[in-house]
Amino acid sequence: MIIGYTWCGIPRNYSDVIDYELYAMYILPEYWHQGIGTQLFNRVLHYFHTLDYKSRIIWALSQNSACNFYRKMGGVPKYRDSLSSDNISFEETGFVW
Repeated sequence: MIIGYTWCGIPRNYSDVIDYELYAMYILPEYWHQGIGTQLFNRVLHYFHTLDYKSRIIWALSQNSACNFYRKMGGVPKYRDSLSSDNISFEETGFVW
């Protein structure tokens, strides 16, 4: 059974200073607060370190509770941007390591 995933690749923005982007990280809510997200995050980190990629970014909607997780994992909120859909704007934060 799959309970979570990550999706990573070439950064969509700031590729001159960021080695890779964690496009998405998702864990089923019933598996939160069990250390699974931390393990998954650390495995991604280890994999990219073997490729000699050091700096990374992940974008999250600024009001998303995942922002707390990214801060806990050492992410620094460095970039801001906005998304628009159906004339509604959402602020997003780029966390970097």
